[in-house]
Amino acid sequence: MDRPPFVLEGDGSASGLAHGFDDLGSLLAKRSEWLEADKRLHLGLVPVPYMGDLSRACVLILQLNPGFEPLTYFEEQQSKPWREALVRNLHQEFNQDEQFPFIGLDPAFAFTSWFRYWEPRFRTHAQAVAHRKGGSYEDGLSFLARNVALVELVPYYSREWKSVPEGVLDQLKSVGLVKRFVGDRAKDCCTLVLRGNGHWRFVNGERTHISANPRGATFSTSTQAGKWLLDKLLG
Repeated sequence: MDRPPFVLEGDGSASGLAHGFDDLGSLLAKRSEWLEADKRLHLGLVPVPYMGDLSRACVLILQLNPGFEPLTYFEEQQSKPWREALVRNLHQEFNQDEQFPFIGLDPAFAFTSWFRYWEPRFRTHAQAVAHRKGGSYEDGLSFLARNVALVELVPYYSREWKSVPEGVLDQLKSVGLVKRFVGDRAKDCCTLVLRGNGHWRFVNGERTHISANPRGATFSTSTQAGKWLLDKLLG
């Protein structure tokens, strides 16, 4: 992964797959193109089709695609450890004793948009895990990072979901691959659909929960989705 655009072979031929920027420099040089209305996918960033150890997670969280903000380029370009972690995540290169395979929950990367997004959403769960198991808050985050994995329908960043043209989904090889993977993996683990069930097409059941508030995508332990998640994690 040396030069952008970073696109799965088979996705690059999709018509309407607009390239964003190669790096932070080109983003800032053309800021008038995204400040007002950004209608592109950001293929200069490491794709994130999933996050976490897919082979070990007992709960899959399903969303639409990674959300873009300008700092995302800065984080990848300025922090070599963070970019290396993203690439390792993409290739699923985890050690057996990995404490934070869901790297968006790793306090070492608290400066990233991923941590800023996911840590508040998992905060009450981490507190509950720490209380139940008698550990620290960081221990609670680590438990979640080892047992939960995120899967995105589209692996490429965009400012808004509507930046992804509807017709493009049917042309993206990555979408078909991830749908097949989730269909197979869901037989062995639980599934929480936070966004996009019109595309995922799950139904509520003992091992599946569909968020009643998909746009807000909140799931603290005070919500129905959050209670369901905690129950599946701790029994």
